Amino acid sequence: TIEKATPTVTLSAEKGVMRVAETVTFTESANVAGKFTHTSSSTGIATVSPANYSNVVASTNKTVTVRGISDGKSDITITFTPTDVKNYNSVTLRYMATCDDSIPEWSSYVNSRDLPTDDRSTAAPGSIIGFTITGTDTTEVTSSLTASDIRVFVSGIEITPEYKNFEKASSTSNVINYYLDIGGFGRTGEVSIIVAANTLTDSVGNKNVALSFSTGIKIVPVMSFTKAYTYNQTVGASNYCVTGHEPTCKETTCYKTKTTGSCKAGTIVEYYVGVDSSYAGFRRFHVMFDEGSTMTMQSQEDDGSYGYGDDNSHNAAGPYSILNDMLIFTGPNGSWRNKWYHVNDQTFTLGTTSFSKKGYYTGCDPDTLVCSTNTTTLPVMTSKARGITVQEAKALGCTNEERSCPVWMYNYLRNSTANGGTIDSTKWYSRDGYWTMNGSSTNSWQAFVISDKGRIDTYIASSSSSQGYRYVIEVSK
Repeated sequence: TIEKATPTVTLSAEKGVMRVAETVTFTESANVAGKFTHTSSSTGIATVSPANYSNVVASTNKTVTVRGISDGKSDITITFTPTDVKNYNSVTLRYMATCDDSIPEWSSYVNSRDLPTDDRSTAAPGSIIGFTITGTDTTEVTSSLTASDIRVFVSGIEITPEYKNFEKASSTSNVINYYLDIGGFGRTGEVSIIVAANTLTDSVGNKNVALSFSTGIKIVPVMSFTKAYTYNQTVGASNYCVTGHEPTCKETTCYKTKTTGSCKAGTIVEYYVGVDSSYAGFRRFHVMFDEGSTMTMQSQEDDGSYGYGDDNSHNAAGPYSILNDMLIFTGPNGSWRNKWYHVNDQTFTLGTTSFSKKGYYTGCDPDTLVCSTNTTTLPVMTSKARGITVQEAKALGCTNEERSCPVWMYNYLRNSTANGGTIDSTKWYSRDGYWTMNGSSTNSWQAFVISDKGRIDTYIASSSSSQGYRYVIEVSK
């Protein structure tokens, strides 16, 4: 007995996609003569023609046409019966026909956001809202979506958010995902987005219509002032309060009064500077000067460990290192998430700008603390934060004598308590002092600091882990 051979039957394609009333074709052939028969598993979705080919010569290509009837899938069965049935077996193959008249769609949902409160339906103007944007279709899809194809609206008014980060996420052949983070809305109201039309295309050329998506999140004003405490460093007083953590601290709402001097120097203020992150969010400050509609405040603790000036370790360039670092950590030169949205811009020209009406920024004499010579070449700049000046420190009571500064100005340093302070640094690093904005007018290698001895002092203007800086900001009441 001789076993039958199996013919080699070849299809030019194993699947095809078409719209309703459109067709796709494929060819079929066999290496021996015979007959082809074609059937559709669902003629309501796709039909096939012709029903058969008879007396097909070996190795001859025959064309089969599949027509779309309605959305869905249908198996097209191809059966080849050889003319020589005595010596050859029949062969059955399948072709998958997909009729796709539906258009691909974008959808979206909110996956994260910054939380100034526990209310899941609100966010602060400086918050970040995260979205997942998904494109789907019944067939394979491709996307041309870019960040510029996504428009952002607040209360129906289109805005340009200060921050927009857009990246592709895990996807499959018919599901495409993107992550979108937007923040810095600049106004209040409900947030919505529109994803542009014709940015999602399926395998037959169908394209999406525009998606209009309401997030259900309202941007609301956030009370930047959360708490304030009256400052009193007199030990034993009933309202003794130096850091805001003492049990005898008394709350004050002086920041609600737009009268000059309503918040006294030293007043402890908890203030929401911007987006919740390691460098922003809620911070604690001390009032330096209350000028009625605005206040100048200094952060309670120091940050960083940088030199005063440039890489040459002298003061001619001004407080270059500390100001550059502050720009990175408060915006706009660094990460957007660090930007302090609820803090006023300060624009100043070193050598001519008078901070807090306490004297022009100039070089100072270490012996007399007279500031009469401009020592810097640093050009005009705009920043959310700066350092304290010698003139401001003097106006607050500091001299070059130990313990002359109010306690709040030299707390949280390395040896504060040894010099009359109430608390040493609580951070993994600790500093002997923090930089002011002023350089020495008699020694170009020195700049002024507020030291843990509670005085105005000088230190070599070089990169050093012994000196930090404290943010001086201006805020509106």
